[in-house]
Amino acid sequence: VVKLDLRFIADIDQLAEAFVERAFANRPALHRAFHQAKSTGRELVEAIGPTYGAKAGGVDIEGLELNLLPQIRRDPVRYLDYAVTLPERIANADGKQLALFIDEFQEVDRIGETHNAGWGMTLKGKMRSAFEKSPHVSFLFAGSLEHMLKVLFGRDEEPFAHFGSFFTLRPILAEEWEAGLRARFERDD
Repeated sequence: VVKLDLRFIADIDQLAEAFVERAFANRPALHRAFHQAKSTGRELVEAIGPTYGAKAGGVDIEGLELNLLPQIRRDPVRYLDYAVTLPERIANADGKQLALFIDEFQEVDRIGETHNAGWGMTLKGKMRSAFEKSPHVSFLFAGSLEHMLKVLFGRDEEPFAHFGSFFTLRPILAEEWEAGLRARFERDD
């Protein structure tokens, strides 16, 4: 399961980073270690400045280039394109079905618009295109503003029009919360 909460994401670069981080969080320890090394390398380059920004050799892992000193300037659109296809690539490589849960999905327009005016539609189009090509990934979109979700998934001019079905969830009863939490605590010892 990969869970994203769009409420706390400011722009497409953060969205791409969240996709990558959450997708790799479910990977075996070696893959997580390589991802952490890449993130640490980027932080190092940002800290020491562009003078030392030369690439220091790389390792290719499932399309992920690992450089000790990655480029300072990333192309956020290219990074996003990579990130939205990553859940399918990981699920396919692991031979498992992946569930991608995106909460507060109505924030997708705001995230796109922070990149460029009119980019909300572009972002949704990129996501829809990648998601349609993801047979090993099941999607669940949720949000606190039901009317906005109905627009995103119901209007024909929207990229996510008719992408899935609407389900209204009933409130969770207090005894259901308690039973669920007890089972989780017991499982986690």
